[in-house]
Amino acid sequence: MMRLKMGFALLFCLFAMPLAAQDLETSSATRFIESLPEVIRLGEDLQESGLAEGFQNALKPSAEHGFSPYQRGTDWMKTAAPESYQKMKDVAADHGFSDVDEWAKVGDQVMGAFMAMEMQNIPDESRAMAEQMTPDMLAQMPQAVREQIEGMKIMLAAIKDVPEQNIETVRPLVPDLKAVLGGQ
Repeated sequence: MMRLKMGFALLFCLFAMPLAAQDLETSSATRFIESLPEVIRLGEDLQESGLAEGFQNALKPSAEHGFSPYQRGTDWMKTAAPESYQKMKDVAADHGFSDVDEWAKVGDQVMGAFMAMEMQNIPDESRAMAEQMTPDMLAQMPQAVREQIEGMKIMLAAIKDVPEQNIETVRPLVPDLKAVLGGQ
């Protein structure tokens, strides 16, 4: 169960990139991180109700939607899991957000900045290899590998748009974020 919880949290967070050029405020970022334990519990509820796969699919980065999983995930909840969406509205309000959309936008900004920092740890060769993969090369790979590389390409493109100010806002919050994500 712990592995499932950590996996859900990491998946939800890995696919969170807003990349709007709007500056992120420390107080909003902190409130978002503080909300994550409740969001993880909502993910566990989705797992128990058999909806986790649909939710995880909604979070995957795509060329069409980019890398904004919190916004995409909460949009999915509106129609596919309205009870969970209502709980998400309560979580957002309890943490001082005006609505779920504001919470999701801040979440995407926080995780975008976090992922930009994390992607700096990927060797240059790996990044270059992912960026150079052509559609023909990807088509010859197993689906799981292809999805990972496509996701990495989308993420690499997206982190180029993360404002440096957002990275500096999130940098001191990384230990708190990693603690919520189980040290990941």
